[in-house]
Amino acid sequence: MLSALLAPAPARAQPAEQKHVLILWGGRVDLPVNDVVNRAIRTTLYEEFGSGVDFRFEFVEEASDPRDQTALRDFLRSKYTSQRFDLVIPIATWAISFAHAYAGELFPGAPVLCWGASSTIDTWPPDRRHTSVGFTLDARPTVEFILRAQPNVRRLVLVAGGSVHDDADHLARVRQALREYEGRLAVTYLIGRSLEDVKAEVARLPDDSAILYVSMHGDATGRRLVNVDAMASIAQVARAPVYVLVASNVGAGALGGVVGSQQALAEETGRVAIRILKGARVEDIPPVDVPLVPMADWRQLRRWGVPEERLPPGTVLLNREPSVWEAYRWRILGVAALCAAQAALIAALLVQLTRRRRAEGLRGAVLASLHDHVAILDASGSVVETNESWRRFAEENGPGVVSHPLPPASCLESWSAGNGSVDEFRRRARAGLEAVLAGREPRFRLEHPCPTPSGERWFAMSVEPLRRREGGAVITHSDITARRDAEHAEQEQHRQLAHLGRVAVLGEMTGTLAHELNQPLTAIMSNAQAARLLLAADAPDIAELRETIDDIVTADRRAGDVIRRLHRMLKRADAQLNPVEVNEVVREVVDLAHGDLVARGVKVSMRLRDGLPPVSADRVQLQQVLLNLILNGCDAMTAVADGAKELTVTSDRDGDGRVEVRVRDRGTGIPIDDVERIFEPFVTSKQKGLGLGLAISRSIATAHGGRLWATNNEGDGGATLHLALPGRDAPRLAAGA
Repeated sequence: MLSALLAPAPARAQPAEQKHVLILWGGRVDLPVNDVVNRAIRTTLYEEFGSGVDFRFEFVEEASDPRDQTALRDFLRSKYTSQRFDLVIPIATWAISFAHAYAGELFPGAPVLCWGASSTIDTWPPDRRHTSVGFTLDARPTVEFILRAQPNVRRLVLVAGGSVHDDADHLARVRQALREYEGRLAVTYLIGRSLEDVKAEVARLPDDSAILYVSMHGDATGRRLVNVDAMASIAQVARAPVYVLVASNVGAGALGGVVGSQQALAEETGRVAIRILKGARVEDIPPVDVPLVPMADWRQLRRWGVPEERLPPGTVLLNREPSVWEAYRWRILGVAALCAAQAALIAALLVQLTRRRRAEGLRGAVLASLHDHVAILDASGSVVETNESWRRFAEENGPGVVSHPLPPASCLESWSAGNGSVDEFRRRARAGLEAVLAGREPRFRLEHPCPTPSGERWFAMSVEPLRRREGGAVITHSDITARRDAEHAEQEQHRQLAHLGRVAVLGEMTGTLAHELNQPLTAIMSNAQAARLLLAADAPDIAELRETIDDIVTADRRAGDVIRRLHRMLKRADAQLNPVEVNEVVREVVDLAHGDLVARGVKVSMRLRDGLPPVSADRVQLQQVLLNLILNGCDAMTAVADGAKELTVTSDRDGDGRVEVRVRDRGTGIPIDDVERIFEPFVTSKQKGLGLGLAISRSIATAHGGRLWATNNEGDGGATLHLALPGRDAPRLAAGA
């Protein structure tokens, strides 16, 4: 970094060497055309070089012989002794003649670029470094221009000065060109006359005349004239249009012509000068002849009634006054755009109004066609509109129906207070509606009872947000009374079916249950007889009598337990969900089935995990499920030899935190296609079975938010039935999971 800081700064780029250009003006310096030429040449060079070009100006007075300009020659030699020019540009005839005579002497080695007629440099020596930019003036294109503009013209008047200041050679070429039209036009020559005589002649020309103005730098009186001013004074009094050969006269009173443009000539001179100043050899640049241009003054066309359609194609039109459209186009367009915008806005408003009316009619038709009760709310919760179903229900059932307020009431206010059974509905409905209106919830659902004079009705209420910037909500009440009644009927059928299942199971266990009751009853009888004998003795043994009575009490309790269990299993009652210890229920069921297990020769082993959480269940229905699973396992081992029938009951927690009870048998297993079918109603492999036990058990498990399924054991055969129930601290499974 230090070396970078100490390194010398790169040298700054040196500016390009400035180019020096000398412009020699010929003739008068106050002519307007000279200002046009000067500006065009300088602008072209400045755009290319900027400050890299330096201009010097000198003026060459008119003289019949350049040798009369020796004083100017000596002055320039003294002035520019130490100055080197990169380019010399003589402007017009006198300056070109002076450069022809003295440029090699005054500015040795400097290239010369002549502005003017190219014919003036034809006699320059071949060793002189020079070229030119000019136009060849030809009267014939202008005569054709006249014939197009004035089809009825019969007379052509040529006006020209005859002084030494006028170009005699040019005038001779014009007169030669006019000889070609003598058969079509009567040509009159006003040459070398005084300006007053010319004006008097043109002021009395007939209507079929035209004037061709060549130049008039002086008149017969010897006065020196400004060419363009002379032409303007003639055009002002003439009774015929004036046509010219150079562009500087168009716009000063002349109608037009096919002219040489001094500005175009100056611009081309500037482009050639750029090539020379950039190093091009002037000897390699041939003289440039700038083409003539058809040009007309729009004001003179209007004056003489010449339509634009008669002009040659490509005619440059000067001083054309813009039409109203051209002058105020943007204002007109702005007003038109404003009117169009207003019309479009009005049309859009009308379309929007029509659409709104149609939408309101469609909305009313849609609301009227809905069977459900529908209300539209604004962002504050006030009822804006309801359908006929909502309104009719509210009117038929009176103000006591708080779930159906009518406009303009507010649902939030209607649900803010109350008494009796509707308090819970109001609290939950208000909270849900507020959440939807505030955008905290995408929707809200609630099933609720609605007391009416004709009885209790049930509705499913849904709240959906209005998808608009102003907000709001749509409330729908769907009558689900019939569905609720059907659900209650279905639940009652399930309860009856479960009760029937319990009765059927206990019916199958009648013999073993009778044996279970017979044992304690026999024990009671035997102990009672023994107690009678002890009391008949002269000296009763009190201790032995006490033990006998205790045995009677124990046997009685055992018989009572069996009867109570049977009573609970046989009793029809609604399901009551309470915390239940699964291990206790397992032991109760095993005790209840003890006699049947012994009769079947089935050995039961229990592996119950301590510390399991209680489950929320109906105790009797849980006993029914476990008894079904145990008896189903016993049935699966019917073909197994005695001594090999073993049933294992385990309890544990699964990976989801649910309490799982597994009943594992050592039977023949379940065919793979029947692993799920065994839980369908009326599917059984027993000759006397109805096939409802496992189906009922699965419906009970599902109603408790649990699962019941079967798997085949690996290795030692048999199958395992799994019952999983959510603990009090675990989530419940959805129905069908």
